[in-house]
Amino acid sequence: MLDTPQRRYHALSDMLSGVTLIPKSQKPHDCCGDFFELSKPGAFCHRWTTEALAEIFAQTGCLKHWHHQGFVKIWIELEDNDVFDRHTLGVWTQVGDKSELLMHLVVWLEYIRIDRLNMSFPAFCVEHLRLQAPSVPFQNPPLPGQDYASSGLLRRIFGILKSWAAALGAEIITEIPEYFHTAMIFSQHFTFLDIEMEALFRAMRRDLLSPFTPSSLARLSHAFEQAHVQYQGAPFLWPTEMQGFALSHELAQKLQIAPEIIETNKFSFIA
Repeated sequence: MLDTPQRRYHALSDMLSGVTLIPKSQKPHDCCGDFFELSKPGAFCHRWTTEALAEIFAQTGCLKHWHHQGFVKIWIELEDNDVFDRHTLGVWTQVGDKSELLMHLVVWLEYIRIDRLNMSFPAFCVEHLRLQAPSVPFQNPPLPGQDYASSGLLRRIFGILKSWAAALGAEIITEIPEYFHTAMIFSQHFTFLDIEMEALFRAMRRDLLSPFTPSSLARLSHAFEQAHVQYQGAPFLWPTEMQGFALSHELAQKLQIAPEIIETNKFSFIA
């Protein structure tokens, strides 16, 4: 499918509940803040050069972590698409005679309108994040979409993403989890921006993921991909919805949801 601004901001917005995506060039009148205008050609998000990124990875311990895992030759590649305000960062390594990704990050800078708050916010939108260790054996069952074991760097990378988002003037970090396990991993800090989807997600965890183990997480995530989950007796497919992490305490408080909302939701596996 052709990737165009119309597809991004209309078709995708139509798939999301309670959220509308708005291009960075079209700041809405109800927005609470602005992106900082930055312009460094060839730099990530028009701000961080490959040299600056390498220094960040060194200071935060990412580089040391990769070296400890046996990845010695490491390099960074960047790609920008100014039409979409889309920015891609790849951290590569050499494994045998092949180049393999250690990290792949794609972000958008855009505004999002959260319907239940009746307000728009500048958002640092994580379209894709992959953290992997190409030559490290799996310690837990592979998850859907997982080619290699996780590198174990999510906590450090999330800290970096928060600092980048704040430096760019964003009020919120968002992502659309492709799989259940992605939503589960991010849920330690993120909440679904649509209140009904957050209620459903909490019900999924309560009904399908107790007790929680790496094996049960893999089983459930695969069950969604194989259409083996039902909700109130009908098949339920993993939806396209948006999670968000507020960068201010005030916004975080506004995004809170009452747990009792989930009491009537019932999920189960299809035998």
